[in-house]
Amino acid sequence: MHPKSSATPVLGAPCSTPTPAALPKLVRLDNGLGVLHHELPTPVVNVDVWLAAGSTVEPPGGAGMAHFLEHLIFKGTQRLAPGDFDKLVEDSGGLTNAGTSYDYVHYYICTLAEQLPELLPALAELLFQAAIPAGEFERERQVVLEEILQYEDDPDGVGAAALWAAVYGEQHPYGRPILGDPDQLLAQSPESLRRFHRQHYRPEQMTLVIAGGIDRDRAIALARQHFQPALPGPATAAQPQLTPAPLPAVPPAVRARALCGAPSP
Repeated sequence: MHPKSSATPVLGAPCSTPTPAALPKLVRLDNGLGVLHHELPTPVVNVDVWLAAGSTVEPPGGAGMAHFLEHLIFKGTQRLAPGDFDKLVEDSGGLTNAGTSYDYVHYYICTLAEQLPELLPALAELLFQAAIPAGEFERERQVVLEEILQYEDDPDGVGAAALWAAVYGEQHPYGRPILGDPDQLLAQSPESLRRFHRQHYRPEQMTLVIAGGIDRDRAIALARQHFQPALPGPATAAQPQLTPAPLPAVPPAVRARALCGAPSP
């Protein structure tokens, strides 16, 4: 809450400029994982793990693997059965979800600060030790394929995909839909997703953000305890070059859409 103030300054009194809040400082663990902490006067804490493992790192023929893997991460580990993590978070009164973009994928928990010592190790286990069980693989693939059908039925989504393909070209990851290509997803196997996971879900590719009712020393200590045991891996391949392409055909719609875009320097 801001302090009470008047819109009219007192004559002769100097006008003061509010001091900006200090930005959180990045702490780098020994394995390369970054930790950002910001304490707030609230009983709630939000944890968000960001990974440089979005659709831009997908291999040729693997369009949609990053988003598909995001779904499969929640299907458990050797110790956690499918649904165990979600139940653990819900029983704590919290919520959890994830999202995939071109450059990043992220996983978050929002819960009471007192529950964090129990939930943070479970989140770390999911991210580093995902089992990607074969039985869940096919069920979740059907969920993703249905998402693609819904996206293709949305004129705004189709128009945006056409624009990105025209600006960047289909050989560049930005020119392909994040949800992926159905044929390429159908060609994947549990083992191909496990390889993708091992290659990209590594600590030096991650930033752990902890904000809320927990002090800095406690937050960093929990991060070290549960995320530092993970080992870093080899360097990843360079990004492909930009190759713009002609505007692809888009299906007709009741209302026209006009989109304009260009790559920035």
